Amino acid sequence: ELATQADDYERLEEETRQRKLRRQDLKVVVIFCVVQLFLQTSFGFYRSSFHPVLLNVYDFGQSNIAHIEMITAVLAIIPPMIVSRLAGIVSPRTMILVGFAMKFVGILAFSIPPGSQVQLIVGNVCLIKGSLFCISSFTHVFAHRLQGRAIPTRIGILMAFFSLGMAIGSLVSGYVVNEAYGTWYFLLGGAGTTFSLVLFLLPPVFSMHVVEARK
Repeated sequence: ELATQADDYERLEEETRQRKLRRQDLKVVVIFCVVQLFLQTSFGFYRSSFHPVLLNVYDFGQSNIAHIEMITAVLAIIPPMIVSRLAGIVSPRTMILVGFAMKFVGILAFSIPPGSQVQLIVGNVCLIKGSLFCISSFTHVFAHRLQGRAIPTRIGILMAFFSLGMAIGSLVSGYVVNEAYGTWYFLLGGAGTTFSLVLFLLPPVFSMHVVEARK
C-alpha cells in the first residue's frame, strides 16, 4: 500500500511538472509568434514596396532590378554565417538587438522624404540583413527555450506566423505604396517593427533571452 501511494505521488508530481512545462511552452510560443507576426508585417510592407517604387518612381528596368536582387541574395549569406560564428561569444539577445538596429536603419533610409534610388537600395539591403539576424537568433533562442519538446511542430507554427506577417505587409503595401512613398506617412510601415521591439524589451520576454545568454 505504501508503495502504491508513493507511485501515485510520483505520478501526480510528474503530471504537475508536465502541465507546468506545457504552460511555459505555450507562453514562449505565443510571445515569439506575436513578435514575428508584427516584425514580418513591417518587413513585408517595405520589401513588397521595393519593386513597385523602382519601376514606377525611378523607371528601373527589369534587368537592373535583377542585378540588384542578385547582389542582395549574395549578401544574404553573410548574416547567418556571422550568427553561427558568434553564437558562443555574443548572446542571442545582442544579435537580435543588432537585427532590430539594422531594420530601423533600413526603415529610415526607405522612408525619409523625398527619397532617392540610393536610399531605397540601402534601406532594402539593411531590412533584409536585419531580418536575417533576427530570424537566425530568434529561432536559436526559441529552440533552446523549448529544450527539444516538439521543436519541429512549434517551429512550423512560428514560421506560419512569419509567412502570415509577410502576407499582411505585402497586402497593405499594394494599397498605399504609390500614394505614401516619398512622404512621412511611409514611416508608418515601421510600426510593426517598433511594436515588436517594445514587446521584446518587456521584462517577461527580455528575461527569456537573458537566461539563454547565461547558459
